[in-house]
Amino acid sequence: MFGQAAIFVLLFVNVVVDGFLQELENCSLLDLTHPFNDQTIEWPIPGQSSFRLEEVYKGETKHGVYISTFKYSGPEHAGTHWDAPSHFAQHGLMPEKVELSTLIGEACVVNVEGKVASNPNYQLSVNDLSEWETANGQLDNRCVLLVATGWDERYAEKSRYLGIESRSFHFPGIHPDTAQWLIDNRPVRAIGIDSMSVDYGMTPVGRFQAHQILAGANMPILESLRLLTRLPPRGATVVALPMKIEGGSGGPVRVVAFGWTGDQDPCRRDIPIVTATAASHCRISAKLLLSLFGIYYFCHSQRQ
Repeated sequence: MFGQAAIFVLLFVNVVVDGFLQELENCSLLDLTHPFNDQTIEWPIPGQSSFRLEEVYKGETKHGVYISTFKYSGPEHAGTHWDAPSHFAQHGLMPEKVELSTLIGEACVVNVEGKVASNPNYQLSVNDLSEWETANGQLDNRCVLLVATGWDERYAEKSRYLGIESRSFHFPGIHPDTAQWLIDNRPVRAIGIDSMSVDYGMTPVGRFQAHQILAGANMPILESLRLLTRLPPRGATVVALPMKIEGGSGGPVRVVAFGWTGDQDPCRRDIPIVTATAASHCRISAKLLLSLFGIYYFCHSQRQ
């Protein structure tokens, strides 16, 4: 009797897990990452090289096996990238020390595209956050705060993206007062923006106050994101997985968002990101146990 009940339970678990994984596979993902290529935009530091992809080998070997392999090089802070706290804080966490959990969370998207349209040097204000909270609820430590400015639409043209005019830059960012207010009152997991930097283009040379404040609090920063204006204010999950450059100050990062169609979405934010892996392992274990029970009952019936 116990064996039959166990088989029933395992069959039920297998069906449920199969259904969950099928739903998870059907989730739509929004890639918030610009591709890395010869058009990748980096911070214009004199003498700094651009992203390069060089062919090492491409073709068939003497054994008839096709192989292609490349080497790449470039600055850490180019294209869609992240700033580890060590980028602007002498004792800030280096990339290998930053917990990945700080780069996974609910996407809390503050859209200031309209304000940026009339002022390319716009800086996210505390008032913007207050208005957002009135409409969407308070920011909390589950949030990855994303500032949607619409500036990513300029990315195809470097001069427009950097807003280069008479040796000065013009693009939106986050006001230092806002950065400090967040650290003091709303310690979110991480902060991201779809412009070149969290410090706006006209920030005084060498100052980078927003960077200093955020890095000083060990807050990871995501820059040069894309398509943030397509996300809702709340409800999506964002995952940022950076290259783990030990001893560095940041690096390339792949950022995706998913699960914002409502509470019934199979990728809704209250499902941990590890659930898919756990469910997959559960399915494998259930199938293995079912097989073992099947073999046991076959052998047992043969003896009778």
